[in-house]
Amino acid sequence: MCADNLPEPTSQQPEFPEPTVVTARVVDRAGFEPASLRVHLNLSHFVHRNTMPSGRSYARAPLSADKKHTNQERQPKPTQNKRQKHSSCYATNHEGQGRDIERIFYDIDRPKDMPNEKSTEVTRLFHDAILNDDQFREFVHDRPLVAWTGSSFHVYLFLKQRQKHSFYAEEVQYTEKTPEKGFTAKWLREVREKTSVKVIAGHEKKPGVITIDPSQTPSGKLARSPLGSLHMSDCQSVDGVSMPIEISQLLNPGLTESLKNYTPKQLILEMSRFSQILSKSSG
Repeated sequence: MCADNLPEPTSQQPEFPEPTVVTARVVDRAGFEPASLRVHLNLSHFVHRNTMPSGRSYARAPLSADKKHTNQERQPKPTQNKRQKHSSCYATNHEGQGRDIERIFYDIDRPKDMPNEKSTEVTRLFHDAILNDDQFREFVHDRPLVAWTGSSFHVYLFLKQRQKHSFYAEEVQYTEKTPEKGFTAKWLREVREKTSVKVIAGHEKKPGVITIDPSQTPSGKLARSPLGSLHMSDCQSVDGVSMPIEISQLLNPGLTESLKNYTPKQLILEMSRFSQILSKSSG
């Protein structure tokens, strides 16, 4: 890790005095490109830019990755969802449709009307179902990455070898038309057997139900950065920050309360620890 001073802000940037820049560089064991995590911080402003091994970063409103863009078109476009302006996203498995994938990404989406602890329980059971699946383990490395989003959890599975898009479509994707098909459906059944929490799979979100969503896995889709992305309650209020966690922490009572209390400043101070978690998990 290293620290520098950023240039003075331009008229288009928020005015703040020379924030600290911390760069953590992680090389994953699967031989992909190093992951660079740049985090800019001062007491009143926090901007995160992230380039994961697999994709292009989007520091503000993410572009639709379903079509090609010229250099001029790559500028962030206005969006009605103001929360997106403060989220750091990256192309989960490169840009463009139908390309090979290197990782599988699950969003454990918790509705606002459900306690945070329920998402911890579901994430732990889902993680255990994955690791106990001998048939699936031949495809992935043994250390998934679990990240707190500021509101719930994301789970990343790193493939030993790149797979065609058809692998996602046949083995990972969940649809109501074929609810028994694929690994996601299998793990969902195991989770349901062990919890009273209402859990579904797919992309559709419903009140009072946790959704296990793999739909941002294909190339061209975007995922929130697992480190340093701000969770916004509105366009001006930060109510959480994303960070990777140790798998064992999912057993800790009160985990979500401690994670919710994290501030961007605390994240910077513990950057070395988070870098180690990423390094151990990413392939």
